[in-house]
This record gives sequence, structure tokens and C-alpha cells, in this order.
Amino acid sequence: MPSSLHNTSALILRNRAALTAPLCLLNPPDDALAIQLQQERHELLTAISPDFAVFQRLRPALGTAITYCAWPAITTPAALVVIFQPREKKLLEMWLAAIAATAGTGTEIWLVGENAAGIKSCEKRLRRIADAVSKKDSARHCSLFSGQVVPARAANTLADFAHWIDVGYRNRNYRLLSYPGVFAYRRLDPGSALLMESLATAPVAGDLLDFGCGTGVIGIAAADRDGVGRVNLIDSNALAVAAAEHNSAAHPRLTVFPSDGYSAVTGRYDHILSNPPFHQGVRQVLAVTERMIGQAPEHLRPGGELRFVANRHLPYVATAKRHFASVRILDRDNRFQVVSCRRPLRI
Repeated sequence: MPSSLHNTSALILRNRAALTAPLCLLNPPDDALAIQLQQERHELLTAISPDFAVFQRLRPALGTAITYCAWPAITTPAALVVIFQPREKKLLEMWLAAIAATAGTGTEIWLVGENAAGIKSCEKRLRRIADAVSKKDSARHCSLFSGQVVPARAANTLADFAHWIDVGYRNRNYRLLSYPGVFAYRRLDPGSALLMESLATAPVAGDLLDFGCGTGVIGIAAADRDGVGRVNLIDSNALAVAAAEHNSAAHPRLTVFPSDGYSAVTGRYDHILSNPPFHQGVRQVLAVTERMIGQAPEHLRPGGELRFVANRHLPYVATAKRHFASVRILDRDNRFQVVSCRRPLRI
């Protein structure tokens, strides 16, 4: 866990005298803020994380005080709910709806985020579920807004935010459930489409792992090909896990589970398929994919393949060549390329 605090966490600590208990943190950052506040408030702090990576890192310290879930219902009484702004505005609207539906009327709510991520435009969204909204503080290129929850006009649930995607692939049609916060949640990402086409030109067989599965479309399409055995789908995002579980329910050979990278993966596979993420908030982050490539040999069977799609400008081919003797471009267009990696240099 990073020893330094995110700027949003530093802004919360700057206002620690105004924190009221019981306190709930929604989407806490990957730093020591939640642990520090728990040490000060003991059993009066709870946290909800939709990110399995953050959940795993905080769980040893917070225990059952932290939950990993797709729909952030406030099930433990809270006087104050602090929301750390997500990248997607529609996801923020969903979280606010969950709080309005499950937190008590008058519950104080704080919304904190980076100016570069558009936190200032989120004030109007907060006003939809809260009264007395005002800007409480700003520092370190971040802003903090506060308000008080008003009764929800309707008891929203996760199903109210469902979105359906129709995908046609090789004479098959898939109707896929998606949610705000899931990668490319309103459409089939063109990179995923290119990777799926490669399954026909360079067929896969045996057992497969879909790394960073999103809605599960890649793993589901792969599972329908001849010669494919079990297919495991993993993602850190609780909403992606929920969507993929629903979409794969009719496929008995598919299993979906949360994982921080390969943290929950056991056994070895004949193919690892991925359209890996490269954004964390508004920042471009390469480390997730670099770890996926570097650790793939530990999860591949002899003769196995790592196959992923990525933007052509990203330096992943060079990364792959540091770990695999055979690195080939299976397909490309003007934006993306599908990379096949075989023969690990070391295991």
C-alpha cells in the first residue's frame, strides 16, 4: 500500500475536525487514510470499496468493517458518508442514488475529488439528492463539497442502472448486461472486437483465462468455440464481476470471480486473453498491464499463450519481449493491435 496519501485523502484529513461518527467511506483510495481514521475512531468507521485491489489491501486492517460490492447500500448507520469521486459521472449518479435510497434522511454527505477529474461539475449531481450543498474546502488541486441527504423519490436498486448491449459475432448474437463503471459499458469496445476476431483467424483451445473481463464478452465468445474447455473470467471491478456473472450464467463452463491481477488465480491455462485497462481515474497507468504480461508465464501451461489487445502507441510489445521469446502481432488496425506471446523466457 502506498505510504503517501492521495491529495483527496489529504484534503479529508485537513477537515478531520468536522468528521462525524459513525463514518462511512465510499470508494476509499489506495492509501492509508481509512486505516488512520479507523485507528482514531475504532468501530465507528466502515468502508465500501468497488475495487477488489483496494479491498484486499485494506481488509487485513479493517476486517469486516470494509465490504466489496457493486451496489453501495448504507447498511450500517452512518452520520457522515464520504464519497471519493469516481472517473465516470454516471457511476457517481448511481452511487448517489444508492445513498439516497439507503442512508437516513439528514445524513451528512461529503463529495471529494480532483479538479482535473471534473469534481466541480459534480456539485449539481450532489444537489439532486442533498440539501444545503456547499463547497466546504479546496486544496492540492482538489475540492470538497458537503450536503445533507433528502428522502429519495424512488427506492433505486442496481437494476435501475442496467444497460444492455447487443453484440453480433460470427453468426451469434449476445445480449449483454452492463453497468456504469464497467469498461465501455454502453458498447463493444473496438479493441475487444479486434481481439474477438483473432479467435477465428488464430483459434484457441483448452482452458482459458479472461483477464480484466468487463462484461465478459471476450470469454463468452471464446467459450463458444470448438475445443475450448473451462473459461475463468476475472476483474477487480465489482460492477464488472456482477455483469459478467449475469452474462455467463447460461454457460456452465464459465466461472467469474474477483481478482487483483492474478491474486485469486490458481492453476495454469492454455491461453490468457485480455483487453487490459490503462486508465486509473483520469491518469494513464501502464503498471497493471505490465504486471499482467510479466506474471503471465506463472499461469500458462507449456506451449501456452498470452494474447492481448492494446492501443498501438502503448509500449507493451517491448514489455512482452522482455518476458517471452516469441511475440507476434496477430492483427492491427489504425488504433489497436492484437499481440500474441509464447515461449516464456523464464518461469
